Amino acid sequence: SAEGAFDLLLKFQHIKSRESINQQMMNKSQEIIKQYRKEVDIINDSFLRQKDRPPVPNGQPPAGGAIMWEKSLFDRIKRTIVRFMESEEMMASDEGRYVKDHYLRTARKMKQYEDELYEKWRVHTEACLPALMRKTLLLKNPDTGKFEVNFAPELNVIMLESKYLEQLGFSIPELARNMALQEHKYSMFVVGLRNMLERYHRIMSSLEPAELDLLNDWVKQLLQTLKA
Repeated sequence: SAEGAFDLLLKFQHIKSRESINQQMMNKSQEIIKQYRKEVDIINDSFLRQKDRPPVPNGQPPAGGAIMWEKSLFDRIKRTIVRFMESEEMMASDEGRYVKDHYLRTARKMKQYEDELYEKWRVHTEACLPALMRKTLLLKNPDTGKFEVNFAPELNVIMLESKYLEQLGFSIPELARNMALQEHKYSMFVVGLRNMLERYHRIMSSLEPAELDLLNDWVKQLLQTLKA
């Protein structure tokens, strides 16, 4: 890698040897810069090829995962150019100035990509989250006649995105942030409701007709509570 070769070059600079050898090693700096230029090209090509369908691992949210992927690519070229800045002589050459500009052009494209992803997520979240949180938490399935927990899957994605994006340094809408901070509580509520409904349906299906008649008033009151 260009970074590895640069480290080796720095070590030779501190070794006392003949001037001809030192000069030869310094001439290698241009080859190192050319190698770095190739590495930037490879990263740039990979970014452009995959940015519309980034390889986000399972368990990561779409926006946060895509930005983490982009940042992992960016860090690979940033780390090397930061090291190069230790050698003013190398970066002052024509090739050094060109590769710095090449890096900056690539970096700007990648930064714009993550800013656009974040902004799209923020606008969508601020628009849809209030409506999602106002949805009735219990619904009756018209096909089965059973009550079901109506906790929108989008809410889980929003909470996960909020945590990832905040770790990446982005500002999170207040409502989304508050919800993410209470993720454990929401999870416990949903699990508790599902367990309650499972017991309710099990008990109701076990009752005989005579028992249902006897408990009719209580059943009506319970159904009214569930619908409320």
